[in-house]
Amino acid sequence: MTDADRTQLVRQAMTEADKSYGHHLDEVLWFFIEQSGGPRGFGKLLLEEFKSAKSGSVTRQRILDMLLGLARFIEKQRPSAPDLGTVSMEDLQREFQFLSRKVLTCEVHEAGSIS
Repeated sequence: MTDADRTQLVRQAMTEADKSYGHHLDEVLWFFIEQSGGPRGFGKLLLEEFKSAKSGSVTRQRILDMLLGLARFIEKQRPSAPDLGTVSMEDLQREFQFLSRKVLTCEVHEAGSIS
């Protein structure tokens, strides 16, 4: 995909979003991702751009910054893990005993897998 193709794709996405949804940037982004082949296609596009950029370049830095920002955003959206303080010592001991028995009684199959 050339720079001219990308520019045209972004213009088309902005026009579509403006017609249908006003100025909702999430719609523009989703349209761009869909036109890039969905999340996997968009990821491949980013990877191609990353690989074609020189090591240490601004392009690579921006892609990495974007991915880090996305990872932070996703992490904030996830429900928080339960507070481990609410797990009793008895629950922990019971889980430890269960796992210990499972490890001690595992059988090695002929194929080399453990169950």
